[in-house]
Amino acid sequence: MATCFSKIGESYDLIYENKDYKTEAIFVSDLIHENLNIPEGSRPHLLDIASGSSRHAIELSRLGYNVETSEPSNEMRGLADKNYKKAGFSLEGYSYSFQELAKIEKNYEIVTILFGSIGYLTSEEELIRCFKEVHRLLNKGGIFLLDFWNLPAVKTQFSPLKVMNKESDNMQLYRISETTLDSANDVATVNYTLIELYKDGTWNKSTESHLVRYFSPHKMKETLSSSGLEVLKICPFGELDAVVSDSDWNVTMVCKKT
Repeated sequence: MATCFSKIGESYDLIYENKDYKTEAIFVSDLIHENLNIPEGSRPHLLDIASGSSRHAIELSRLGYNVETSEPSNEMRGLADKNYKKAGFSLEGYSYSFQELAKIEKNYEIVTILFGSIGYLTSEEELIRCFKEVHRLLNKGGIFLLDFWNLPAVKTQFSPLKVMNKESDNMQLYRISETTLDSANDVATVNYTLIELYKDGTWNKSTESHLVRYFSPHKMKETLSSSGLEVLKICPFGELDAVVSDSDWNVTMVCKKT
């Protein structure tokens, strides 16, 4: 993931300006409280892995969690620093990738991997290694919460071509997304072309390619269980009491360290 956002980083928060991080953080917090006994007035320790520009982390801090982050991309960490300062927070962060989680020597009541980031682990071996590290990072009885792309939804709803247009005070932004599916390995290749037209007459064009794995909920549950993580709840992301259907793009699972 360290290279995936090397060019898109500067425009990341503009691209996701309409994403409701506050409501999503409340959803995550509701799931945590539903499955973990948190003493009143305490600030449970939470590690957010692949934290991006840390806007989920900031909102979770506002909700009373003692949040630490891990994000390998220099560009994303730079955005996170700006977002921390703007929000008036000073959050502790690591620069480790999924593959480097063994370097974190602390333990947490809660670990999260949000925004479908787990899909960047495209091999089963990497996925199992990550889940075993999450198991190690959690206190006994601790909660792991993740969301991922849902296989049946991706296969029936993906768009081969998308064009996004955004505007800020100093820039007109176009993002072209071209997606193909490798159905044998359940991996989507998303090729991005980013065109930034600045108000001063300058412009920039860049490209990035992202490989993102999508999962069947049944297979994901099996892999989590084999790593010592008991699945307590499955629901569509953002819908606390709904049942997952084949049309739900993002699926959430809440697990407990056994």
